[in-house]
Amino acid sequence: MTPKIRYGGDHNPEQWPQEIRDEDHRPFTRAGIDTLTVGVFTWSLTQPGPGTSDFTALDRILDRAAAEGRQVCPATGTAALPP
Repeated sequence: MTPKIRYGGDHNPEQWPQEIRDEDHRPFTRAGIDTLTVGVFTWSLTQPGPGTSDFTALDRILDRAAAEGRQVCPATGTAALPP
């Protein structure tokens, strides 16, 4: 069996309004994108305050990717430091 080469790139829905996020996967499917790097800008969302964690936004991103049959490559959220 020949291994499949994954095709995709960064996906940062946390930076966009919900109505745009809802449409993201349609063009991904048309383009054959099967892998998404996620979480690049989520640090300020996942750590809203010192000593607290909230993965709700990241969970939604991962759940949607899974529902669409896409693989994910988790990134560090260091592009959006907490205030």
